[in-house]
Amino acid sequence: MLQDFWRRHRAIFHNAGEAASIVKPDLDCERVNTGGRKRGTVPQGGNCQKQSSDFHLRGIWQWGRQDIIITMLSQRWHLRPAAQLRPYIDRYWGWEGKQTLPPHLPPGTGSECIFHYGSPFLLDGKQSPRAVLLCLRTRAIAIEGNGLNGFVAVRFRGGSLRHFCGKSLSHLHDQHWPAHVVWGDSAERLSDQLALADGPAICAAALDRFFLACLGQHEDRGGRGLDTLLEKLYYAPATSIDALAAQSGWTRRHLQRRFTDTYGLGPKQFARIARLSHTLRMLALAPEMPALDAAMHMGYYDQPHFIHETRALTGHSPQTIVTGMRQKSHFYNPPSRPVS
Repeated sequence: MLQDFWRRHRAIFHNAGEAASIVKPDLDCERVNTGGRKRGTVPQGGNCQKQSSDFHLRGIWQWGRQDIIITMLSQRWHLRPAAQLRPYIDRYWGWEGKQTLPPHLPPGTGSECIFHYGSPFLLDGKQSPRAVLLCLRTRAIAIEGNGLNGFVAVRFRGGSLRHFCGKSLSHLHDQHWPAHVVWGDSAERLSDQLALADGPAICAAALDRFFLACLGQHEDRGGRGLDTLLEKLYYAPATSIDALAAQSGWTRRHLQRRFTDTYGLGPKQFARIARLSHTLRMLALAPEMPALDAAMHMGYYDQPHFIHETRALTGHSPQTIVTGMRQKSHFYNPPSRPVS
């Protein structure tokens, strides 16, 4: 898909400026809206640059109705879903090219559905299904590239997968499921559509149709209040359970029971995973930041506390995990909003 785009438009980028190989290959670049300004050109010496909290590539190509950013060599794109899906799905994104991945995918609070059209990853030493669902992880997963990457992915917000399927989240945790186990043959048909799609905008449209239909069947409207509490805990994992209970108007015990019944793990365990995830993301995206500074910012008492928590949740030291992420391509992208 993106390979075809690159073949068709290679000359445009080369003729407009220096060779595309100067673009940094391992940088996550976000979608921007050009507001009608000139598109499809790369200024002389074009490259990736940081502006505020987003990375922008100086060459913008309009594909369908969406303005997207393409990173040459390591080609990555990000698009937002339809408005009705945004409370539950953070983004659609794609990645193509030869990559050396870090050895482990750390614990995480959200879910990711990956539709491979290139070579599927090896997960825990076994080849992933073509369409695979990675759910909330309380442990690290071994991950390894198995050839040329090419996939389209859906990133669900924490606890939101239940709005799109009839499966219990506690049943799905800590495993990588073939998508057809959750969504049946329709997931296989969607995977075929994405593999043949002519560009990210077409992929996004197909994903919107599929997940809007799932949402219509499974949305838990009565549980939105609990989702709000989970979101607060995710973005501020140092929040005490008592404070969260006071905000909800429930007793601490009732909150813990509702949270565990709905999401498959208790609020304290969720906060532990969220805090570690935010800390590792911070260190992956800011290589110059000392590990202790990031740990203290996220509420760890001291360096031994951070080391103990990292070992307990991943089985490895922070140095091992962070070094792998800083030296190799990784799945971390800037969060949708700041954490506290």
